Amino acid sequence: MWLVMVLFALASGCGLDSDGDDARGERRPTGAERIGGPPTALVERLRAGGHVLAFRHAATDSGMDTTDDLSDCSRQRNLSGEGRRQSRRVGRAFRQLGIPVGRVLASPFCRSRDTARLAFGRARPSRSLLAPEFFANASEARRKGLRRLLAVRPRRGTNTVLVSHGSAIYAATGEDPQEGEVVIASPRPGVRGFAVVTTLQADEWGH
Repeated sequence: MWLVMVLFALASGCGLDSDGDDARGERRPTGAERIGGPPTALVERLRAGGHVLAFRHAATDSGMDTTDDLSDCSRQRNLSGEGRRQSRRVGRAFRQLGIPVGRVLASPFCRSRDTARLAFGRARPSRSLLAPEFFANASEARRKGLRRLLAVRPRRGTNTVLVSHGSAIYAATGEDPQEGEVVIASPRPGVRGFAVVTTLQADEWGH
């Protein structure tokens, strides 16, 4: 009889943490935390809007660009299967976490436009997001297009997304992102017009 009572007590105890607390009264991780999503404090900031997120395009196949015709994807380095998965993962995380997105701009290269479209469903090409070396003979102002965009405050309650290239992001922010990584900036008064908040690699948005 005592064995039956013990088993009943243990079975009853299994439901004690069903409201999100474990047996010690500690909160269990939410869905985003369990899958290794962004820190909660950062998610809250992004939900409030007002940030500019500069993504380096997602992972690409090996190869070189062999054309200056930015509409000719056949002679460019394009997204790999992993890059397409990274892009979709980012978009899924934004939707699940409730992060509002306003403008979405992308470098005219196919890998940048594809990253933006797979993640956010849209992209407006902007030559301001091309790598600095693309403007070898251009004015210094033209070469600083990304830096200017990072200083533009998004529409109220939204975040702006920029999809660019590693060298362009490095020249503008001093950060050297990997493929799929994002530099999150906050526009504010000052010499640069923005401050870097943090960076996130592609797999830090969850799985």
